Amino acid sequence: MLEDDVEKAERRAGKSLRLACLMLGLTAVGALAIGYVMRPAPQSRALVPARAPMVTSQRPAHAPRNELSYRANAWGHFVVDTGASYLSLTPKDAAAIGFTPSTLDYNLRMNTAKGVARAAEVRLREVRIGQLTVEDVPAIVMEDPSRISLLGMSFLSRLEGHRISNGVLTMEW
Repeated sequence: MLEDDVEKAERRAGKSLRLACLMLGLTAVGALAIGYVMRPAPQSRALVPARAPMVTSQRPAHAPRNELSYRANAWGHFVVDTGASYLSLTPKDAAAIGFTPSTLDYNLRMNTAKGVARAAEVRLREVRIGQLTVEDVPAIVMEDPSRISLLGMSFLSRLEGHRISNGVLTMEW
């Protein structure tokens, strides 16, 4: 009888662990998908250099700015890194939008908070967050799958502005 109880408890613990891993994975995907959709540019398979012209605003000076605001997660973080030169993707996120491992050349060496890492240069046809769309965005795919995808300066610098105040990220365009 005791062996049956132990076996049942082990099965319940295994189910709980699988459920916790699933929830953690879904939470990570949700955090990464704060509403943005990224698609590779048609030339992205050729891995063009990540140099894009700055976009200038076409709105009249008196017109109101468009804004999107997002609250920080429970740890006070956003999927944004103002210290990163590029929008960066994990290999998994890159594969989800069409960059297969055979199309990636991890020839860049990037200095990161975790040390030197290898990355592949790509270009995204567009990045959408809600009603905000930025086209032709230089990006990198980090070789290390344990990192997370982040919006870096290759995306943020194309906006009219961005700010973080009282736990809220606001992007203006």
